[in-house]
Amino acid sequence: MKKIIVKKIKQKDIDFYSMVADPRLVAKLRRKYIAGEKQDVQRPWIEKKVGEISEYVAGKTKVEGKKSLGLIPNSPIINVKGGLKVQCEDITINTNGETKKEKQYYIMFPETPEEISKHENELEIIDGQHRIIAFDIDYIDPTFSNDTIYEMNFSVFNNISDNQRKELFMVTNEKQDKVATNLLRYIKKSLGLLVGDDEITYDLLEAINRESSSPLYQRIMFGADKIKKGYQETQVSKIFKLYGVKRFYDSKVIPAYPDPKDAINNFVTIFNNYLSSWEELSNVSFQQPGSDTITKISGLRYLMYVFPEICENLINNKQKLLKENFKSFLSNYPAALGLENIKCVFCDDVGENTGDAVERGLAFRGEGATIALAKKDIQVVLGYVSNEQIGGLL
Repeated sequence: MKKIIVKKIKQKDIDFYSMVADPRLVAKLRRKYIAGEKQDVQRPWIEKKVGEISEYVAGKTKVEGKKSLGLIPNSPIINVKGGLKVQCEDITINTNGETKKEKQYYIMFPETPEEISKHENELEIIDGQHRIIAFDIDYIDPTFSNDTIYEMNFSVFNNISDNQRKELFMVTNEKQDKVATNLLRYIKKSLGLLVGDDEITYDLLEAINRESSSPLYQRIMFGADKIKKGYQETQVSKIFKLYGVKRFYDSKVIPAYPDPKDAINNFVTIFNNYLSSWEELSNVSFQQPGSDTITKISGLRYLMYVFPEICENLINNKQKLLKENFKSFLSNYPAALGLENIKCVFCDDVGENTGDAVERGLAFRGEGATIALAKKDIQVVLGYVSNEQIGGLL
C-alpha cells in the first residue's frame, strides 16, 4: 500500500481534500464502466476522446508545429469509500525548535494486483473521467514510459452520498458557463488537437473564408466570432462531412492536385465557382443575405448535398468545373422540376401558396426533409440532363 498525504479543505459544513497523485495509480482503482455504458451519476465516456487525451499526454499532437507539452493542470474530482477512505493521524511538527501536534490526513492506495482487487469499485469519478481513463493501462499510449514522472491534482471527497455526487456533477458540468463547440474547435485547432476529417474540413473552411472572391468570404464564424446571418464553422464542417463534400475533396481533388496547398486552393476555386453560379441564377447574395432560404443554413445544406453529384456529372461529361459549366447545368433545374425559375428550388422565398410550393417550403424547416428533397431533386435533374444529351446527339 502507498500512503498519499491529502490536504483538508472545508466549505461550509463539508470537508473534502486536495491530493497530488500519479493518475496511473488512480486509473487502476476507478469504478469500471465500458465505453458508452450508462452510469448513475455520469455521462457515458467516449473511447475516441480518451484516445485523443492519451496521445496529447504522450506528446504525439502538435502545437504550432511543435511537440505538445502534454500537461493536464486542471483537477478531476473523485469520491473514495469503503476501505479506500481518508484517514487521519496525529503527527508532531518541529518548527524553529518548537514542536506542536497537528492532524495529518492521508489515503492508503493499493499498488499490487492483490491489493487492488480488494478495493474494486471504491473510487468513483465525479468529474474528469476521460482524463483519468486516458491513464488506464488499456488506453495509455504505449510510448508513454512508466518511468515518466507524471502527477496530477485531484479533489477528493470521502464517501459522500449519491445526491451529493449528483449535485457536484451538475455544478461542474451544467451550472458553469460552457465552452461553445465552435470555440472549443478553434482552441483544439490552435493546440493541434483536431485530427482526421475534422482538421481537413476546418482547413477547407478557413481557406474559403479568407478568399476575397468567395461568396462566403468572412461569412463563416470561427471560435467566438459573431457575424449577422453567418454560419458556424461546426455547422458547415458537419455538412461537408455528412453530405459528400469532404469525400469529393478526397476522391477527386487530392488525386488531381497531390500537393496539399494546391488541393485546397483548387477546391476553393471549384467551390466558389459552384456557389456563385447559384447566386447569379437565383439573384441572391451570400455576402448580403436577405430572407432567402438559399442563403440560410438549410439552403446551404441543400446546395452541399447536390454539389458532389453535379461535379461528378460534369467530370463524366469531360467538362471542367468552371462557373459557366455549373451555370449551364443549374439552368436545367426549372424545366426538370417544373419550376418557374431557379429560385423556386427554394419556394418559400417567393411567396407562392400553391400546394407544391408550400410543400417545398416546409422541406427547408428540418434537416431530414431538406436532404430528402435535395436527393429527390438531383435524381430528377440528372435524368433530365441525360435525356437532353441523348436527344441532342440523335
